[in-house]
Amino acid sequence: MPDARRMMTQHAPNLNQGGCYRYLMQLWIKKYLIRVLTEAGEDFYIIMRYIVETYNSYAEPIVREIVRAIHPEEENAMMSQFAQDIIARGKPEWEMKGRQEGIQIGELKGRQEEAAAMLTRQLRRKFEKIPDWATVKVNSANLEIIEMWSENFVFAKSLEDVFTS
Repeated sequence: MPDARRMMTQHAPNLNQGGCYRYLMQLWIKKYLIRVLTEAGEDFYIIMRYIVETYNSYAEPIVREIVRAIHPEEENAMMSQFAQDIIARGKPEWEMKGRQEGIQIGELKGRQEEAAAMLTRQLRRKFEKIPDWATVKVNSANLEIIEMWSENFVFAKSLEDVFTS
């Protein structure tokens, strides 16, 4: 890339600003890719796929031009395959997995908070005033423990009976 910048500034020194420079750089890079990928042989598809997936800024017309210049007979099939791969892939797997895990954690936290609030309301209704330690204990417990205490609540005669295992 530094060679490309040097060459562009030597041959077009007044185009260093704005979109013209960027456009000329893209043209030069496209020509360079065509030259290099012509020698890629059977690795062409893999390299093109890498370029498309890694550099999302390559517009379809530019990718088509590169494919057409090297393998014109495969342009439609290859572009169709690129589109299918990108659509099927959607977001990167790690991003989707992370998002899903975040949603699950949020849902679990929400269920825990709602269960804690419900148990606290039930305790207040049955025992009227509840000490701060009981509220802290309920709010800091995980969902499984809160569910166990909620079952204990039904037959509890005292606040301490609720928290026995």
